[in-house]
Amino acid sequence: MFTKDIAQFQEIKSSAISYFCFSLSKNIPKKLVDDNKDQNLKALQGGILKTFGEFHSIDSMSIFNTHGLQIGDILTHNPHIKDNPDGIATEDYFVDVLKKESCVMSSPRPASHTKDMIISFAYPIFDENYKIKYIVVMNIRLTKLLSIIHPSSMNSIFGYFSRITYGIVAFALTAVALLLFLKGVVFFASQGIQFWDIKIEEIFKSTILLTLALAIFDLVKTIFEEEVIGSRSKNDTHEVHKTMVKFLGSIIIALAIEALMLVFKFAITGPENIIYAIYILAGVSILLIGLAMYVKIIGQGENKN
Repeated sequence: MFTKDIAQFQEIKSSAISYFCFSLSKNIPKKLVDDNKDQNLKALQGGILKTFGEFHSIDSMSIFNTHGLQIGDILTHNPHIKDNPDGIATEDYFVDVLKKESCVMSSPRPASHTKDMIISFAYPIFDENYKIKYIVVMNIRLTKLLSIIHPSSMNSIFGYFSRITYGIVAFALTAVALLLFLKGVVFFASQGIQFWDIKIEEIFKSTILLTLALAIFDLVKTIFEEEVIGSRSKNDTHEVHKTMVKFLGSIIIALAIEALMLVFKFAITGPENIIYAIYILAGVSILLIGLAMYVKIIGQGENKN
């Protein structure tokens, strides 16, 4: 997913530019020492061919002059990629490489020939006077870049399997939440409109079921957004903590309601069993204390950040 890929790209930007710019410098001469233009281009093309052979994930490589006009043919495995005679002088990364006079990397952008996101690396070649003579541009798909720099990305084989698994689990939990919701509504609706005959026990059951349905739905929402479609960055811990607090709060409320229901029930039918309701209330108290400590700890952590 594009959102997830871009979030992961932000995490590995510095590693990606170091890795690929070093790979370009290893094979392609940074400075031209021969006055013969043909020899210079031949040396550049040889370096490009070597780099292209080392990285089968590269979409295309080509040479441009300082005016952004393509020199020679484009090197690519993809038949849909065409030469760019109009040049790339207006591209942001091309402007950056001329300004910084060092290897630069573009931001992710849609490719013109596919629906994929691509990243461009621009590597300057200097003449004997240390002025930029040519610029080598290498394009690589974002998914391929992540698979090299970020092997655990969502686009690896395990990443696809993980996303599918989370999707199935999210769907199953959604079904559970829906069943709990429907059951809670049925319990409530079964009381009819004669409110003077409403059974308090059934109302408690309905409330517990609806509360649990809401808690599970919040959990599903977090799983789906973070693990399936990737609309949240892994660094966005605030929303994760918020969901955890809501989930635990819903569980505590459900247990408290259950304990209250048992107190009423045992007070009438079996006072000797009321101790079990007290056990549940003690558990609820422990959970409340734990939740309060959790909220305090994460609050302190966010304030430090």
